[in-house]
Amino acid sequence: MEIQPNLLEKIKLKKTHNIFRLFESFKISFFWLYLATTSFWFLRMVLPGMKYPFIFSFSILTLNFFINYKIYFIDKKILFEFLKVYAPLLILVFFYSFGIVNTKEVHILCIKDILEFSLNLILLFYLFIFVHRSKQSNLFVDIFNKLTLVIRYLSIVVAFLGLLKYLLSVFGIDIFIHSPYGTAFNSDKNFYALFLFLGIVSFYELLIQHNSLKIKVLNQLFILLLMINIFFSFSVRAFFFISIISLGFILIQFISLIKQKTKTIKSLANNTRLLTTFIILILISSYFFVNDNLENKIFKFYVENSFEIKDVTLSTNIVSKTFNIEKWNYAIELWNKSNTSDKIFGSGFEYFEFYGKKFYNDLNHFDYPHNQIFAALLYSGIIGTVFLVMFFIISFYYSVIYFKKYPSFSLMLYSSLFFVFFSGNSIFSIPIFLFFFSLSFLIHYEEITELKIPNINKPGSRFIKESFDYILAVTLFIVLLPVLLLLAVIILINMGWPFLYTQQRIGKNGKIFRIYKFRTMNKIKPEVSVSASEFERISKLGHFLRKNKIDELPELMNIIRGDMSFVGTRPDVPGYADKLKGDDRIILCLKPGLTGAASLKYVNEEELLSKVEDPIKYNDEVIFPNKVKINKAYMKNWSFWLDIKIIIYTLLRKQFEEEFLK
Repeated sequence: MEIQPNLLEKIKLKKTHNIFRLFESFKISFFWLYLATTSFWFLRMVLPGMKYPFIFSFSILTLNFFINYKIYFIDKKILFEFLKVYAPLLILVFFYSFGIVNTKEVHILCIKDILEFSLNLILLFYLFIFVHRSKQSNLFVDIFNKLTLVIRYLSIVVAFLGLLKYLLSVFGIDIFIHSPYGTAFNSDKNFYALFLFLGIVSFYELLIQHNSLKIKVLNQLFILLLMINIFFSFSVRAFFFISIISLGFILIQFISLIKQKTKTIKSLANNTRLLTTFIILILISSYFFVNDNLENKIFKFYVENSFEIKDVTLSTNIVSKTFNIEKWNYAIELWNKSNTSDKIFGSGFEYFEFYGKKFYNDLNHFDYPHNQIFAALLYSGIIGTVFLVMFFIISFYYSVIYFKKYPSFSLMLYSSLFFVFFSGNSIFSIPIFLFFFSLSFLIHYEEITELKIPNINKPGSRFIKESFDYILAVTLFIVLLPVLLLLAVIILINMGWPFLYTQQRIGKNGKIFRIYKFRTMNKIKPEVSVSASEFERISKLGHFLRKNKIDELPELMNIIRGDMSFVGTRPDVPGYADKLKGDDRIILCLKPGLTGAASLKYVNEEELLSKVEDPIKYNDEVIFPNKVKINKAYMKNWSFWLDIKIIIYTLLRKQFEEEFLK
């Protein structure tokens, strides 16, 4: 019997429909597929052969994304919103790329770094779209918490395999993995140690809970397993990782004896007592053993394997070998020899060959300073280094501010930051740090915006505005840093501690943030909404600082961390902007600004309020409503060049004119 053409078409359509239904079902497992992909991404730096499951998992994830979320990929508003979040990272990529262009020959290390960065950006973009579409609050954090569990379990598995591999090699049993680095499976033994160290950090939240005796013992045994594995990976940083952990556990026990009422410390002490006792016994026995026989075989064996040096003696500078001080000094020597142009803009990656010739007598053996700052000085000059330093400052800032809310995340970020600062050719060489830091940007962005992307015009221009804000703020902060420090000292002498005044203000989408200013008052009192009531308490120095707007210079840090912009609505105290209703609430879509159209009109607001009988009433009924009107007009007529115009008028101290908003 012959099948009719229409029937064939129906069968084909049905098969196609079934295939797409199968792909649609991937959407349900996107969350776990994403975790699997990122896990394989980290594991490929630790275990051999993991790049193949990563490629497979990444391919399935990409297919899933394009089937279920492709409409978001072509939405330029969302694309530019994502790029705005990563403006600081994109700026570093620009300087790194400039270094590559500035090099006569493209090196494989540079290609690998750019590839790592591209993978990181793609994975973060997938996550950004997934969370934005799901509209679930704290989903970034939920994903990280699951990733923490994955890292914990994987680190334990890797530790078991590492110890097994090392024991087999010690007893002379041939195995297919040939690595001279103890428990590590490949030459990247420092990254191996970091991964296991993050596994220890992942136990933090378990250690601050009230656990049964069985769970306590099990957790401590797993941590001990990871510590032993790190120790015998012969990583240059392994000894310092272990020292930090050991001293931390001992310190916790002492603090718990002094501060018994501190719940977190008490829980940590209870959950690590057995482990700490074991560490103290090992330290005491090691001290007497090594002290009695400094030339013993075990001591020599460990140092020789860790630092890859022979004939270990007491004169061996272990600290210098650990932190590659000799290579740092050579970086300074190369930078001093370079011309003025190279000192400012960098000379690219030609130093790879110089290091190979200096330390290995081989131009083809590429090497680098093993310090991010010195490497940046060579490939991107002073300008690129300034932005890299600020990048590290922001990383440290995030690791501090998120500790209370997301302790495991903060500890992992801080650990990775310490590691990456003394390792690798660039920040792009360490994917796990790059991912944690990138995730912190998204968490901060989610807290500010709740992932509500407004239907704004000119998204490309707004991306330029955000990038401009960051570049200008970082540049001004570094240039003015000596002035800021001098002002801080003068304020301390004149008015005492503190030299900074912080206050809660209303930011984008009505979110509260903490603004920083130089202190201008003789005595700190409870916060008051209108300045006129506190006018008489302003010191002579404070009058000078306020008159010249110098007290607002610390707000550069608010701009760098993403709370504010150079131009926007002035950040109000709670009770004003957050109480807006109807169409007036549209101005909350803007970030608060260091200056703005309304600020220019009311540049002498304090003086104006001091001349009226009831300053609070005048502010509520006249000034504030007029500011809202001006800010709505600014938002309606916004352009990047309008911002530039407002900045110029602010510098020239020219008052507001209606032509601004025409």
